[in-house]
Amino acid sequence: MDYSQTWIIVVQIDAGGVNNNGDAVLSYGGGLDGRWELRSNNANNFQSKIAKNGSWLQGTLTKTVTLGAYHVFTISFDRANGTLSNWVDGQLRTNALLDPLGLAEKQKITLMGNRANTPQSPAGKVAEVICMRTVDANDRLRMEGYLAHKWDLNGTLDAGHPYVSSAPTLNQPLSHVALGTKPLG
Repeated sequence: MDYSQTWIIVVQIDAGGVNNNGDAVLSYGGGLDGRWELRSNNANNFQSKIAKNGSWLQGTLTKTVTLGAYHVFTISFDRANGTLSNWVDGQLRTNALLDPLGLAEKQKITLMGNRANTPQSPAGKVAEVICMRTVDANDRLRMEGYLAHKWDLNGTLDAGHPYVSSAPTLNQPLSHVALGTKPLG
């Protein structure tokens, strides 16, 4: 749906697993406006390009990732401000790139394949995919930290990430709930 959202995917691209610059790990819809994908930008290694819309949204910065190792990829679509941002292992790659076209509704999600009719797929493994209906930075940082520690990837997080050394905690206050008096038996 066309609301603000953040996608986080933990994925490993295998060594030798990229043979097309369109190899994608996550895509949403076909190659028309409002659809997007997280893909390679190179036919030999995995570079974290975000492709969006039928005429291609230009300007997302890439990061070449280590093959054969898991990484945390994050994409935020801030629909209130019409922008897109992305991170790799908690490192900001694209900061609030103007993205005036909304997100298409109710499209097919493809893991390990792009938006083409015959999807280009890298070889690798998907550990987890999470979509949050928020672009709040604190929520994103906490979820990146949680997933990095859950999958033992905190050593790959950017040195400035607040959860590189310790997992986030939740300080939810507990509430006392009276259950009343119950008869025995």
